[in-house]
Amino acid sequence: MLGFDDDGTRPVLALEDLSRAEWPPPWTDERVVDVLDALAAISATTPPTYLGRQGSFVGPNWSDISGDPEPFLALGLCSPSWLEASLPTLIDFTNNAPLAGDSLVHMDIRSDNLCFRNDRATAA
Repeated sequence: MLGFDDDGTRPVLALEDLSRAEWPPPWTDERVVDVLDALAAISATTPPTYLGRQGSFVGPNWSDISGDPEPFLALGLCSPSWLEASLPTLIDFTNNAPLAGDSLVHMDIRSDNLCFRNDRATAA
């Protein structure tokens, strides 16, 4: 652990320095395997009891984005055609993601939140 601060509103925990990490793209098959290995290791970790359980998906409300996609598209993260093709899957996932169980889950794995350091994938 590099540091921790809790201002009573937004706690921050710094676990490692990622300033020398590599941030994709490009994505390679090897990097995808590294991410899958990291997710398996996270899932195999016994969660600390103080974390509690997450009862529902926490993330973008894809149904709202579907109704008004322009603010999301203005971020430049994807093309309008990608969003249109992907929204049904994203909405289905949001509504049906299985969250019951005893596994530790990161809940914020995105391609822009992953980097590679010392031959391993790390979520920022």
